Amino acid sequence: MIPRYISISPKRKLRRSDNMNFSFWWQYMDMVAILLQYTRAQRDGIWDLHPYSFSQMLPYFNLNYARLGPVYLAEMHQLPEPILSEFQIGNFVIRRSHKFNQVDPDHAMEWINSTGKKEVVSSASQRRHQQCAGGHSPLT
Repeated sequence: MIPRYISISPKRKLRRSDNMNFSFWWQYMDMVAILLQYTRAQRDGIWDLHPYSFSQMLPYFNLNYARLGPVYLAEMHQLPEPILSEFQIGNFVIRRSHKFNQVDPDHAMEWINSTGKKEVVSSASQRRHQQCAGGHSPLT
């Protein structure tokens, strides 16, 4: 189990129950800390932090994620040894060029798809510009 990066002192726990405003902002800071842990797990390729931070996010998920989140965690805890060892050395994320640039496979595919769409739109706009400038299509 990964230790929390932000520890709540006993004095703050007592104060948390006394003041509603303090309680609201402390809960918000706790949620942001969990999100930052998850982001760090993704960006740095720390496998042990990934399922831990995901489990910490479960109480804040909507119904679909809250229902399927425990299933995902159970599957991740039962990974075969070869896959688990690859994940533990950071091969559950995709690196583009630098270590910090690591993202999960879904975000990598979105980036690749958006790059391809930009190239298609760029070539189509160039073709349109040539048609307007020359009065006829370069394909005819």
